[in-house]
Amino acid sequence: MLSSNQLVVTKPTLNFTGKQLLMLAVAALGYFVDVYDLLIFSSERIESLQAIGVAKENMKDVGIWILNFQMAGLIIGGFLFGILADKFGRLKVLFASILLYSLANIGNAFVTNVTAFAIARLFAGIGLAGELGVALSWISESLDRKQRTMATMMVSAIGLLGGVAAALVATRFHWQTSYIIGGVMGLILLGLRVSVKESKVFIKNSTKKAIRGDLVELFTNNKQLYKYMLCVLAGAPAVVFTNLYITLTPEFCQAFGIAEQASVSTAIMVFLITFAVSDILCGFLSKIMKQRKAPLLIYAGLQVIAMSYFLLYPPETLQGYYYRCAFLGFSAGYWGILITNSVEQFGTNIRATVATSTPNLIRGITIPATLIFSMLVKSYGVITSGAIIGFSLIGISIVSILLLKDKFENNLNYTEVFED
Repeated sequence: MLSSNQLVVTKPTLNFTGKQLLMLAVAALGYFVDVYDLLIFSSERIESLQAIGVAKENMKDVGIWILNFQMAGLIIGGFLFGILADKFGRLKVLFASILLYSLANIGNAFVTNVTAFAIARLFAGIGLAGELGVALSWISESLDRKQRTMATMMVSAIGLLGGVAAALVATRFHWQTSYIIGGVMGLILLGLRVSVKESKVFIKNSTKKAIRGDLVELFTNNKQLYKYMLCVLAGAPAVVFTNLYITLTPEFCQAFGIAEQASVSTAIMVFLITFAVSDILCGFLSKIMKQRKAPLLIYAGLQVIAMSYFLLYPPETLQGYYYRCAFLGFSAGYWGILITNSVEQFGTNIRATVATSTPNLIRGITIPATLIFSMLVKSYGVITSGAIIGFSLIGISIVSILLLKDKFENNLNYTEVFED
């Protein structure tokens, strides 16, 4: 057996059958719609809040408040749909989550006040939470383990382009139309999901007597809870980059002294394009090195450099700002491998619960991060406050990655025994 510090080079391959490619396409399109719907609020924040009467001076605070409702929904949905996926199957839960977030996004197009807006984002968040973790559990269990790294990399990279689509749609359509497009795409996706089958590993293990999707067992078992928290904290900075630095592009540009009018949509596009490209590179790197931890640590180092460039060497022009956004996106490209790592850490009876709640708890870190940012900014300003939040999260991430065990492409056909 290989130790975690051994470097073994292998040649990545893309040998998938037609049915497997269909499965990957369905999973990737699902994540595409998921990311679109997650980032459409950031793309349309200013236009949509202006339309419902939010004053310019309140734009940042109201935007953060509504965003945190979405993040709270993601946390709730991450646990809810993860538990259901472990109890009743991966595909059934994906159907339910898609239906919920599709209807919530269509409803979001017709809100007329801040409260209704926040409630719509809460329910959209609950539904969106079920997509990535359940989908990666499903395809990881359905494919040969040697195909896992390349498969999850493809799903993650293609899915991230949904954010680019959200930014492009936001620049060309009215904000209400943007939300309706997101909802309709989800409903179309429901039809595609009918053509695929349940995970064979789940079906096989569902007949075994084992505790399934039980949060009490997960949170009261020291060994399992320890692994779980490391999986979450390992990705601490990734989503905060998007929900803090990119979403608040106008505020950061103002703090940098950039006179030109900044576009959040453009910032999102350049961030996510490099994010998707880097996600592919990280997947290949993990496959070549036959490791998870080494690529994660390399990318944590990239995040230190990217954040230093973004915050400590202020851009003088809008173009310089977008370059920094692109570098931030590239440094966050470990997302697919990060979530795959959480899939590999746990047995089938708790895998979807962990894999679904992990990315959403990572996203949920946005809530304390933005609240602390809002308190710090009154005394230290936007740039220093952003640095305090960002570098603290990267430090937490590095420690967590170091403590995790490397389970590169392990056999997933097992159930977890909950014993302290």
